[in-house]
Amino acid sequence: MPSLKPVYFFVLKVAIIYGVLLIPWPGVMTGYRVLFCAGGNTFFRTLGGDGRVYFRALEHPTRTKDIEAKVENVRTRTTGTLEKDSRMMGYLPTCFTISLIAATPIPWCRKGVALLAGVALISMFAGLQIWLFLMEGFSSASPLAVYTLSPFWRKAIIVLIRILYMTPVTAYIAPVIIWALICIRREDLQRFLPQSGFARVSPVSQAARS
Repeated sequence: MPSLKPVYFFVLKVAIIYGVLLIPWPGVMTGYRVLFCAGGNTFFRTLGGDGRVYFRALEHPTRTKDIEAKVENVRTRTTGTLEKDSRMMGYLPTCFTISLIAATPIPWCRKGVALLAGVALISMFAGLQIWLFLMEGFSSASPLAVYTLSPFWRKAIIVLIRILYMTPVTAYIAPVIIWALICIRREDLQRFLPQSGFARVSPVSQAARS
């Protein structure tokens, strides 16, 4: 019968690390908001030539909104505001990604590289969500519009927003996919789960069984 002890131990380590990261350590969430807004201002300041975006952390954050993006069409001088939750969009997925990688029983050299790659990829995932929101706003039927999109692409952006942002489970699915891509190799499954069926059965063993 396959041994599930390595799986149970891995899940326990993930839960412990994730729980530690979710403790409201003083200044951590405030610092993350600053970094989140700095990243947004670096990569999304100018969109479509006439589009401008300015991110800042809200002075009085709530449970569902803690950052603000002021958007502007400099040609029409039309402005708007988007308020979003950086915790759900970026912090929780990042913490879960770190937990999965840190709990994985692989050499520390691989783990260090995987942590850097994982944080970078999950940050890109958060950036994709921001980009979708900005594209939805800058392609709306209003003076704020910078882009003209077909109905198909407008609908595609709205659907992606619902899947990637409005569906809470996505914040945990994305880290699992990233973790599997950058951490798990076939030899790891064979080494850590030798009785689970992942290990390769040699032709000699197959012949002996027959």
